[in-house]
Amino acid sequence: MPGDEAAFGDGGAGMIVVQVLGGFALIALLLAGTGVFSVSSQSVAQRTREFGIRMAIGATPRGVLGLVLARETKLIAAALVSGAGLTLGLTRALFAELAALSATAPSGSHWWDCARRRRRRRRARDVSNRAARTVTSSPPPVIPRRLRDSRFRIRDSG
Repeated sequence: MPGDEAAFGDGGAGMIVVQVLGGFALIALLLAGTGVFSVSSQSVAQRTREFGIRMAIGATPRGVLGLVLARETKLIAAALVSGAGLTLGLTRALFAELAALSATAPSGSHWWDCARRRRRRRRARDVSNRAARTVTSSPPPVIPRRLRDSRFRIRDSG
């Protein structure tokens, strides 16, 4: 977003870090969802015989589906509760470490500040080199191909 650079105060480097971490979080979410799905499908695959017997005795498909969903909902709820608790605990611990680190680090010593200074120096050097090249050397004259070809040379009349 256009105003986010000012919020971080680092010229956009903080937004890049946030976007990268968001990408990692999305990948972790996809992996977790895949894991929960695989455990659920394995559980259903193990119980297919049970479901067949229940259907043979007279259970309705809706009743069998209710059995599957009840068990899998408990599994997913347990996974969500434990995952949320672990995430909150780790987040608090990491933010405490980050706060302690930023309080002890001198101001302006972040890695993105160094990178920004390097980029500014490189840009200034490139601009000065470009200016020196344009002043000291002129580009070669552009002669059309037909004039460079020996068959079409202009002959002196004298």
